[in-house]
Amino acid sequence: MAIINSIAVGKATGKIGNIVFQSYHGKTYARQRNTTISKPPTELQLGVRNQCGNANSAWLFLKNFLVNWTNQGNMYESAWNTFYRLTLNSYATTRPIQSNRSVNMLADLNIGSPNHINIYSLNSIFVNEVLWGVRVYFNVLVQEYQENLKMYVYVKELNGGVQAFRDVIISEEEWSAGFIDVQFEYINFGIACAYAQHFKGWSDNLVFSSAPIVE
Repeated sequence: MAIINSIAVGKATGKIGNIVFQSYHGKTYARQRNTTISKPPTELQLGVRNQCGNANSAWLFLKNFLVNWTNQGNMYESAWNTFYRLTLNSYATTRPIQSNRSVNMLADLNIGSPNHINIYSLNSIFVNEVLWGVRVYFNVLVQEYQENLKMYVYVKELNGGVQAFRDVIISEEEWSAGFIDVQFEYINFGIACAYAQHFKGWSDNLVFSSAPIVE
């Protein structure tokens, strides 16, 4: 900091470049403005920031699909809080060029605490070598079939923004067989996700799968 004694400057205030002028008790002071961050973020802090950004990007794609999904352990927790808490560490510490690819980072992830239906596999269905839909395999842990049990399935192109989701009611035959087929016509998806909603309105585990496998 310097005290300015100049007729030309007078009682100047404001800044010129990185020099800041200030008048105080009849004197004009000049000081250099700090142009660097006093505590630049560390690599770890930047990584956590990017993970949070990836979580938010994934949620923006999935929020309409996850509107009925809740955590069994805490039915009063919002879907966003549950999703953020359970998926945060699954994201990369870098941001993708396209934000819609953040969802792809959840491939092969299984989250939640299943009490009634445990989804353990999502397989692709091909008809005449054309991708037809998703087969959702599940283990039934309750003693008897419940009507109006819904299965929610989401698919998304691996390198694009095309996405779709379905909700279908599981029939008693599908319940007994332990799987349900959900059709997605002409969507060349690279990632799929599913969860079930049992009769009490709570939801079970949330399962993602990676690129489809030809069976």
